[in-house]
Amino acid sequence: MPLLPLRPSQAAQDGIIITFEIGPDHVKYQVHRNLLTHYSEYFQKALSRPWRESEDSKVVLDDIDPSTFDVFINWLYHQNVPSTLDDWLPYSEKGEDWHGTPQAWNLQLQLIAQAIIRTIAFGDRFMAHGFHSAVSNVFHDMSTTWYNFSNATVLCAFDNLHSDHALLDCIVARRCKGGIVNRILGRQVPNQGITDDQLPYDFLLRAFETYGDMVDVFHYMPHLREQQAETDLQTVSSPDGQNADPDLQSHASFSQEAYSDETGSSGW
Repeated sequence: MPLLPLRPSQAAQDGIIITFEIGPDHVKYQVHRNLLTHYSEYFQKALSRPWRESEDSKVVLDDIDPSTFDVFINWLYHQNVPSTLDDWLPYSEKGEDWHGTPQAWNLQLQLIAQAIIRTIAFGDRFMAHGFHSAVSNVFHDMSTTWYNFSNATVLCAFDNLHSDHALLDCIVARRCKGGIVNRILGRQVPNQGITDDQLPYDFLLRAFETYGDMVDVFHYMPHLREQQAETDLQTVSSPDGQNADPDLQSHASFSQEAYSDETGSSGW
């Protein structure tokens, strides 16, 4: 049975405020204890013992990003999570112009996916089940935006989520199925410095076990696409070598360039 919402006015009746220091810079937050213990089983147990109201009575979480904690605090007090992509963008990336190129836009999507994954992991770690569910629903709603996940996003998921988390299978499926579409359309997915040989063993095992037939396609797809690009060039050229349709040849040339320029992108 889901918990009934606790109004901030009810939380304020307790009068006890918990100080949090978040991230390596120890950003400070003051949070009503009632809200924490109502929505989080972890904090319910951790804060149930007598709490000394002094400067030493604080919770330090230096491995949590403040942007992740902000989402949690806003959910505690307002029972909602960000619903737009821009709202999920990490603080360090806000203000950047991400709409200039498809590559920049795709990198932004990967950073947002990683931010949501870390937030889901936070809800799981601190046993805030309602929060975990709300953020997971956002991920699934937004997942149609990501036609594939980068190596860094895959690594983020497998590093932060427990091995039986349902989201991992979703990421494996999207990565494997999206890889075929990317190959056909010549799309590039930024790996953010993570090479294929750095992908987690658990991910590779799941991918080969479930989508082994697709992996064979990955092996042959570059060769097939190169053949198709050459066929396109022959089709749009007239017998005397002149272009029958400049626009079509331009498109065919782009397809050939997309095949030959794959450095820094995933082979999946």
